[in-house]
Amino acid sequence: MNNKYTLIKYHLGRLSPTEHQQVKTWLQEPQNLKEYNTYIQLWKSSSEAKILEGTSIKSSWKSILSTTDKQPQPRLNWTKRWAIAALVVLSLGWMWLGINKLTEPTYIVIANTEISKPKKVILPDGSTVILNRNSKIRYPQKFNDKSRKIELWGNGFFEVKKNPELPFEVDVNHHTIQVLGTSFDINSTKKRIVVSVATGKVLVKDQVHATSITLLPNQRVLSTNGEMIQETITNKNYIAWKTKEYQFTNTPLAEVMDVLQKEFDFQYHFDDQALRNIPFSAHLNQLDLNQILSIIQISCQIQMNNNQNVVTISNYE
Repeated sequence: MNNKYTLIKYHLGRLSPTEHQQVKTWLQEPQNLKEYNTYIQLWKSSSEAKILEGTSIKSSWKSILSTTDKQPQPRLNWTKRWAIAALVVLSLGWMWLGINKLTEPTYIVIANTEISKPKKVILPDGSTVILNRNSKIRYPQKFNDKSRKIELWGNGFFEVKKNPELPFEVDVNHHTIQVLGTSFDINSTKKRIVVSVATGKVLVKDQVHATSITLLPNQRVLSTNGEMIQETITNKNYIAWKTKEYQFTNTPLAEVMDVLQKEFDFQYHFDDQALRNIPFSAHLNQLDLNQILSIIQISCQIQMNNNQNVVTISNYE
């Protein structure tokens, strides 16, 4: 990699999410990883030595000029003087990064959700994130004095501690969600992002297309292919994966099965396509899949057969 400062910033955890991912991809090559480790070792020894010397930029510069002027023989030409000066400036730059590393350490923590159920993560400021399965976040062990910034991959529900002086930001798939204190859900894939607000106010920014939308409670935005669509939340089950509570009111059975499929990860099919439109109404709370299927079967007067996680929906014979 041509820019060695980028490697230092990666080592210190100070790159933007995009830059961090670029370096991470570059390091997948064994030769690049070897180059990175060698360079970081050299940088560490150099910067630590400079810190112990306690050299300032001003005094180092004067020392260089006085040394080059007082040497009787051989005299250094201006090209060599500038070369030496450049080396000192570069070394002082390394020293500055080393000092910042010591005074403002940044330790990145990655929290992976469990495969079978959501996981609660408490952030350094006391805010909480409930992660859906197959999701993860990346955040510093301690937030700085300018912002509270984290990264998300997948699906998470956030409850943010209010702090008007310290904005809370979530970077997800080239979007930034910014809040002061609120609760909201983010559901992201490689192709789309859905942000749904429960309380407070949320600003959603598309960093690639330079567009943004402000959301209020009971509103959501769907962002895909550069287009952001704002709408009122009509599906009350958007956080059922977290609450384990489902509400259906005259909902077509096909839509009911779609909601349940996302939570319980099973396959289903209708023997008779007319059954897809049967209306179903119920309030389901803290039930497992087979309990819910039994309720649907009785309520809709149909057969629900669950065989090795494949549900067949048919008429009574």
